[in-house]
Amino acid sequence: MNNIEDDIEESLQAVLERSTDDFGVTLSSNKVSEGVIENLHQLIKDLHKGNIDILSRQAEEAGEDASTIVEDPYIHLKRLAI
Repeated sequence: MNNIEDDIEESLQAVLERSTDDFGVTLSSNKVSEGVIENLHQLIKDLHKGNIDILSRQAEEAGEDASTIVEDPYIHLKRLAI
């Protein structure tokens, strides 16, 4: 893909919302603004936190140890590198 600019935000949001925490993408672009990158990284963090909450709740309900389920502070950089 060439000429990746801020208009990719909506498409990337849709892909990130439909994919799991182990999916990531690397884009090479000088035209994506810091604001768009920050928005996408925040979305990833929020989605990841929601996934962790669900997994922890499921583990607790099953009587399993949920202490090993932790948030990855770098998930946003692993899932979306620009």
